[in-house]
Amino acid sequence: MRAEQLRVVVAGTAGGVGTTTVTALLFHALVTSARPAPQLLDHTGGTLGARLPDGAEVTQLDSRWQLHDLGPLAATAGVAALADPTSWLVVVAAATPRGCALAARTLDAVAAAPTGDGLDRTVLVLAAVAGRHRITTQVAALPRPGGREVVRFPADDALAAGGRIVAARFSRGTRQAVRQLVTSLPAGVTTEPPGRAGASRTAALRDGGPAA
Repeated sequence: MRAEQLRVVVAGTAGGVGTTTVTALLFHALVTSARPAPQLLDHTGGTLGARLPDGAEVTQLDSRWQLHDLGPLAATAGVAALADPTSWLVVVAAATPRGCALAARTLDAVAAAPTGDGLDRTVLVLAAVAGRHRITTQVAALPRPGGREVVRFPADDALAAGGRIVAARFSRGTRQAVRQLVTSLPAGVTTEPPGRAGASRTAALRDGGPAA
């Protein structure tokens, strides 16, 4: 990967599994860590911006990398994104038996892709959904892309409601999951690259358009 460029694609195995929420949480964690913000791309035409805890206005924008909410297209456009060696894929699936099955299917597609190193650039997230689901066996059977553990987001009332996420209400489990997700990504996410700073605030969010 060229150190000066990075694209992180967040894609779900189905609709409603928390892809936009995970993208918003990741963006918030990066912005509040005092590093320049990534360019934020939204496939939904507005939903992502409405979920961001502090909005999309930032004082520093890192033009070297992008964070892209790709929607429920992990097995198709998400896998295809890995053809670019500067891209990483965050696969978001529901923490249910079916969600685990879809996650396994997506990881199989990554492994079968001609890139060869796709699994090394993939992170798997399981997000809790309503109801009680026994998935211990299914989680244990899931591949560990790049040797990384699955990131588990617990049920959290602060994330359940629609609209803007209130960061002050995050549960401890959510905070831990966000930290694990950030540290699972390449060093370019957590280092302090040169940003474009200014006295005025810059919009980090733009329309990602149709998945490509």
